[in-house]
Amino acid sequence: MTRALDEWGWDERWDTVLHETGTDRGQPARVTSQHRGRWTLQTVDGPRGARVAGSQSGAHMAATGDWVVAEPGPYPTDPWSILDVLSRRSAIERGSAGDRRSQQVLAANVDRLWIVHGLDTEPNQRRLERYLAVGWESCAAPEVVLTKSDLADQLEESVSAARDVALGVPVWVVSMSDSKAVGALRDSLEMGSTVALVGPSGSGKSTLINLLAEAEVAERKVRERAEAKKAKKEA
Repeated sequence: MTRALDEWGWDERWDTVLHETGTDRGQPARVTSQHRGRWTLQTVDGPRGARVAGSQSGAHMAATGDWVVAEPGPYPTDPWSILDVLSRRSAIERGSAGDRRSQQVLAANVDRLWIVHGLDTEPNQRRLERYLAVGWESCAAPEVVLTKSDLADQLEESVSAARDVALGVPVWVVSMSDSKAVGALRDSLEMGSTVALVGPSGSGKSTLINLLAEAEVAERKVRERAEAKKAKKEA
């Protein structure tokens, strides 16, 4: 049943975590968005709206990226009920360090954290250091993605400045107009791996996401055409 969730990150380790809860109700689902007491879940049946079951005191803390135990309502149009939140592997948080009460979980169960910085401006090393610290503290793997390389005044110097503070983490250099550079970044993605993007406004996060999505759609079409030709020949 859970194989439909594999591409969303479900694996044998999550199977074990679910089994350890001892629950005999509901099924696993992943939170894809949360806003004002309403959640959207990716379930084995597709996306569904959800709310917290009234008796579950901890479920209201579910954040985007969390794996939860949920069950459908009595009618198809009813929202699902979130019964429990599975233990997180990672959590990207915002708030005062050391003060758990003031911290807000922005994203959970992230595997890779892309720190996006546009090279149309000089790299802000202090900002990169802060984002890297967020990544390390979250237990996600931080990576630096330098976008707009074609707009850099001094490309080598800017990349070197970023590497100086990256402390060995991967540094990607991408031009939004260079399909090979974007393709290399996309090829590094693995099915079921969760990537979160952080960075200042205007750094190119949305553009990068759109380019990666377009590349995926284009590759799928090529694959489908190749499979259709093969099937036609075999027929």
